[in-house]
Amino acid sequence: MRTAVSPSAGVIASSNAERMVALDGLRGIAVIFVLLEHFTYSEWVRAWSPGAVGVKTFFVLSGFLITSILLDLRDSSISYSAARYFFARRMRRLLPALLVAILVGSALGVGGLPQDWFWHMTYMSNLQVWWQSSWSGAGHFWTLALEQQFYLLWFPAVMIMPRRWLAPLVLGLLVCAPIFRSAISFGASSYIDVLLPAQADALAAGALLSLAIRGDIRLSFVSRLTMPVILWGLIGLLFLILSLPALGQPRSDLVQWVLTPSLIAFAALAIVATAVTQPQRLALLTAPVLVWIGTISYGIYIYHYFVPQFFILYIPSLAEAETVTEKSVRLLAWLIVSVALAAVSWHIVEKPFLKKRE
Repeated sequence: MRTAVSPSAGVIASSNAERMVALDGLRGIAVIFVLLEHFTYSEWVRAWSPGAVGVKTFFVLSGFLITSILLDLRDSSISYSAARYFFARRMRRLLPALLVAILVGSALGVGGLPQDWFWHMTYMSNLQVWWQSSWSGAGHFWTLALEQQFYLLWFPAVMIMPRRWLAPLVLGLLVCAPIFRSAISFGASSYIDVLLPAQADALAAGALLSLAIRGDIRLSFVSRLTMPVILWGLIGLLFLILSLPALGQPRSDLVQWVLTPSLIAFAALAIVATAVTQPQRLALLTAPVLVWIGTISYGIYIYHYFVPQFFILYIPSLAEAETVTEKSVRLLAWLIVSVALAAVSWHIVEKPFLKKRE
């Protein structure tokens, strides 16, 4: 479902006629960050954790939009029809491209999909990563699994719980997720980071914004987040923390697994809040190329992880780049193939299903 904002009324309204293009632009930047993590093969680039920034930005966006959609449904539908509409819409949006990726990937023998397809089809990819304490060839699907688990739990929470309980629940998640991740500092496996409790603060941050805009939490909260000193202060602090490993200053487990993820979530929250309420201040996000990339970002995310694996299997001469020129050509090839696959998927696989009526 697309959503439109009416800042003057302070509410989110469901709409197929309008969409917040600034949020599409933010999706575009988020998926570019993920590509930097997975395609550059540069330890210096990866030291900045661009993938984590991109993924957590997606989670904040998801928490905001999904909570807004559910609150709309709560106000206009009975629980049964709302559940039917919500989950049917989610499946039509997410499942077709995932099915194509699993089927084609299995046929090509990439991503371990011939053996691991069941984990991914049942949205348990993150549980597989945690259980095996290793990344699979389709390890990026952990975020899709986590999102689906979030939908299953968040739907009854928003639709059934007393409305006055939602704000305390969201605030509780913001506190509990860092506490859960802190177990890594005491010897727990770092792979618990792919579990829903570890990422709940990013999702809750987005939900908090939805509640604030609707008046369940004081609207001044949103106004403070969008103040330039707060917005750019959070971004600057995040940049400083992320730069430490790149400058040869390692982060402690507490900083890496507890503080940094929370800081990413709040910086993303400030950006989303500004994009929703004052998009003119973030005009860059409405750049046509970013909006287009954001529109097809789901497909880019789904398919991109398999592109290097395909090249390694079928075009090894390009995959095994050594010189700067060869690496640049390889990077360009991977980007072109990933974006082309996503564009075709959007027009042939994803968009037709979204147009189908209930």
